[in-house]
Amino acid sequence: MVDSDRFTFVGGLEMLGAYAMAAGGVRASRRLFLCFYTVLLRAPMLFFDTTPRGRILNRVAEDISCIDRVMPFTVRSMSNCILGTFASIFVIAYTTPRFLISLPVLVVVYYYIQVKCCHISAAKLLHVNYVNAQALALFSCLAYEYLHSCLSGRWL
Repeated sequence: MVDSDRFTFVGGLEMLGAYAMAAGGVRASRRLFLCFYTVLLRAPMLFFDTTPRGRILNRVAEDISCIDRVMPFTVRSMSNCILGTFASIFVIAYTTPRFLISLPVLVVVYYYIQVKCCHISAAKLLHVNYVNAQALALFSCLAYEYLHSCLSGRWL
C-alpha cells in the first residue's frame, strides 16, 4: 500500500468518525429536547405560576447547548481511550502471549480499584468544584489586593 493511499484511508476514517459524532450529537440533542418538551408540557400549572419563563428557557437552552458543545468531544475522547486501551492490550498479548494468563486477574483488580475504591458521586464532584472555585476567587481577590497595594506604594 502506497503512503498516499494509507493517508487517504486514514483521512476517510477520520471523516467518517466526524460525521458519526455530528449525527449522534444531533440525535442526542433532539432526544433531549423532546424529553424536556414532554416534561414541560406535563408539568402542573403551579410550576409555571411560580417559575419565571426566562428561567425555564435559560435552563433548557443551557442544557441543550451543553449537549451540543461538550458531549461530542467527550464521546470522541472516550472512544479514543477505549480503542487505545484495546490496541495496547492487543499489542502486548501479540508480543507476549503469556500476558493473557494474567489478564483476568488484572481486570478484576482494575474493576475493584475503579468501582469500589474510587467511586465518587456527582454531588461530591460538584462540591469539590464549588470549593475550588471559591478558593480561586479568594486567591484572585488577595492577589489583586496585593498588586494594587504594591503599585500604589503601600504594603499590606
